[in-house]
Amino acid sequence: AYPMTTQELLDWSDFDVAGWLTEEVSDETGLKEEAAFWVGDGSKKPKGLLAYTRVATADATRSFGQLQEIESAVTSVVDGDDLITLTHTLKTAYRKSAKFYMNDAELEKVRKFKDTDGNYLFRAGIVEGAPSTLLGKPIVIAEDIPDDLIGYGDLARAYYIVDHTSGTRMIRDNITVPGWVKMLTTRYVGGGLVDSNAMKFLVPKAA
Repeated sequence: AYPMTTQELLDWSDFDVAGWLTEEVSDETGLKEEAAFWVGDGSKKPKGLLAYTRVATADATRSFGQLQEIESAVTSVVDGDDLITLTHTLKTAYRKSAKFYMNDAELEKVRKFKDTDGNYLFRAGIVEGAPSTLLGKPIVIAEDIPDDLIGYGDLARAYYIVDHTSGTRMIRDNITVPGWVKMLTTRYVGGGLVDSNAMKFLVPKAA
């Protein structure tokens, strides 16, 4: 990021302009990082989890670097039974910290799923800060996940994120343009798939 401001504003402002700019940069880069961790193409950004090949092959015979994707039982429709199948596709060793991952539009559909007694499978968090749950597992909203795709698993074990030890750095330049201060802000981060058995994905069966 390369925000600019005037030296006059820095000198006379009643609040910390540089600090505010740093926070804005941090917020924006955070959004870009999250997007990269899901859908990044690996070119000057991490290769996102969804950029890896997804196949129907089970863990025992699937090649490393390929993620398992299962289809719903009914064409073009995902229901509660499919979610149960998804959870049992994940090996028990990964289930303790497993969560559901989907975008908000997909969550709207999932919230309407009911069991045979008419009870909703979705459970809203009743305590402040507590996550909503689905089949007893937390739900994480990730807007970079496309529609009609639901992930389930232990993301921390599936995808590893590396932050450079230099952290976020800001270099001020008040020389090249008199009266202006440029703030070159950099941060190095990477990520990649490390365990292709730790995440599973569910999609509607193709017509």
